[in-house]
Amino acid sequence: MKIGWIQLGAGLIIGVIICIGLLFFSGILVTPADETTTTTSVSTTTRPPITSIRNMTATIPPTNTTITTASTKNVTQSSVEQLPADILSNETPQWSPFGTDLSGCSNGDNGLSSPPLYLETSYMIEPMGKIAGAHHITPTDHLYIYVDIVDDKLEDVLAPAAGYIVKIQRMSDREGTEDYRIIIEHSCTLFTYYIHLQELDPIIVNEIGKIVNFQSYHKRIAVSSGQVIGKVGKLLSYQRIFNQSSFDFALIDTTITLPGFVIPGHYDNEAWKIHTVDPFDYYEEPLRSQLLEKNFRDINPRGGKIDFDIDGRLVGNWFLDGTENYGARGVAGKSKAEWMDIYGRDVGECTSEYWDRDKGESIGIVPCDYWLGHLTFAYDNIIPDQIKISMGVFWDFEGGPPWGVKNNAPDPSSVDIETGIVKYEIFTDFENNIESEPFNIVGVLLVQMIDDQTIKVELFLGKSFEEINNFSEEARFYRR
Repeated sequence: MKIGWIQLGAGLIIGVIICIGLLFFSGILVTPADETTTTTSVSTTTRPPITSIRNMTATIPPTNTTITTASTKNVTQSSVEQLPADILSNETPQWSPFGTDLSGCSNGDNGLSSPPLYLETSYMIEPMGKIAGAHHITPTDHLYIYVDIVDDKLEDVLAPAAGYIVKIQRMSDREGTEDYRIIIEHSCTLFTYYIHLQELDPIIVNEIGKIVNFQSYHKRIAVSSGQVIGKVGKLLSYQRIFNQSSFDFALIDTTITLPGFVIPGHYDNEAWKIHTVDPFDYYEEPLRSQLLEKNFRDINPRGGKIDFDIDGRLVGNWFLDGTENYGARGVAGKSKAEWMDIYGRDVGECTSEYWDRDKGESIGIVPCDYWLGHLTFAYDNIIPDQIKISMGVFWDFEGGPPWGVKNNAPDPSSVDIETGIVKYEIFTDFENNIESEPFNIVGVLLVQMIDDQTIKVELFLGKSFEEINNFSEEARFYRR
């Protein structure tokens, strides 16, 4: 296995490129208007899309589908039949966090029983919580799987447990290569998703037909644990440096709400985020240990961590004053001049509707780069005692985020109102994700907690620790 920290650094660049593609994708949704007019399972839109898969309020009812397939490797396959309606819980909500209809779901076994790829496939797993300088400013809510590709041979991606594919979305092609996101419902409360699959299995294609760019397909397609659902391995130009393909994997358990989000409702545009859990905890032995051997992180939680908020402390996620929440609801419907005033910078031309899930309607447009209003004080996803800071509004500046902290102190979990002004001397160079001399110091970040849910922040790029002792008129306020 030829993979290391250089590849992970390259992964950051890859992530930015990929997310640019997502700008043209994730505005796809089925609105209540579609409910009265749509008779097909495929929805399209010409509205300018956004960088996150959000605002999903699908209203297309499920249909019964059975898929049977045989494995060519060491995973037993079986057909999965439509579950009887009487096993649906009376307390089941109508919609999943992904906006899919739950009327056909079951209260089944909430566990995983298949690896995402065959164990003999050469791959490694990066845990959740990666902090980037663009798009993923806050800790990333999925794992990354890096697959070694030999002689351009494609590798099978497997269903991690029995269930139903309930949504397939085709994103913008990358270098002419198809790009899919698949959501699988395993029970009324357990879901997995994959992002960046490059081919769908022929059995699934036969079931749904061809999906063109920016389309979503809604239908219940039964899958068995370990069934091949797609492939990866068509190397893009930058992936040929290390002959590695990659894709995303996440597990959602709606019976669990992560405690490290002070205001869970601020993530309503990505409603699954607050229910994202460590998938390793859902595997039984020996499979759990076999997968952990492929994982970069040696410290619990082995699958990483994304929720760091502590009320009254600096640690965790913050949103620029005026943006209100993760999806920038506060700027919805405002003019671009008002956006410039709030963000203090140009936010680009791309916009998208902000869908209010409670009102069931759009409340106006927001920038596609809603993440410009994000700020995070957290920790490295692989070496979790290393402080990491990222600030969306400076993503494209020379010396921009993510940043390490010289001397790795003070710990943001210890900073409160009584601490006063804190100076972080920040750097961008890492040697195996650990601070190292000589530091490439890029500036000083001042921060002060004003109250339990408000901070004052100012970045001084190109300044030394000794030069900066107080805020200027350029300081910004962030809130939970």
